[in-house]
Amino acid sequence: MGIAFIAAKAEKFDQETDEAFREQFESGNLFSALPDSTSQTFRCRACVSKLPPVGAGVLLYNSGNGVLVFLQNVQIGSVKKQDSVELVGMMEKLQTEALPAQVTEQQPLSGGFVVRLVTGGN
Repeated sequence: MGIAFIAAKAEKFDQETDEAFREQFESGNLFSALPDSTSQTFRCRACVSKLPPVGAGVLLYNSGNGVLVFLQNVQIGSVKKQDSVELVGMMEKLQTEALPAQVTEQQPLSGGFVVRLVTGGN
């Protein structure tokens, strides 16, 4: 009975800042005109002593036993197993054995690097 009484007698509380916040949120700003953009990255293990430079264009090739990374027709590494599963799925969906990518990060302590796929807009 106590809760029913309170619920019946209580006034609905209206947060006054809700309308102002909604207007501010819906108004245009510097970033609202830009399209949202995401890109997936894949971790790679280098098989050479010198890591590829950031920005280098590489080729990701599905060899059947994993995804190999090539730079200027020389194998420089392979995509880590955890990441290659999804990448192989993407390649099968696109019906291709190779995809272009770009090195986005070097990881000298672990002997690896990170790549992202190159799309038509890059």
